[in-house]
Amino acid sequence: SFTESFNIVCADFVGQGVPIVVSEEIEWMPQYTKCKHTDSKDIVKRIRSLLRGFGLFRKARIALCHLNRYNRRSVEIWTTVFRAVDY
Repeated sequence: SFTESFNIVCADFVGQGVPIVVSEEIEWMPQYTKCKHTDSKDIVKRIRSLLRGFGLFRKARIALCHLNRYNRRSVEIWTTVFRAVDY
């Protein structure tokens, strides 16, 4: 994604435990999943790094933790906003 900040497709993959490489635009994903979206060598390097070794499922769990943290913060922000609105 060039500009999308949340990206529901990434969230769906993460929610299902599927490893995914993303652009730097998706702020909630762990840093080790991010690559320069216009650099094919960087994309390949990041994919290889993600798939290498036995840590794949651990990496998937970490990404899920990042998604859950992002969602909790979003709920807190929106709850604060709606409480502040005087109807």
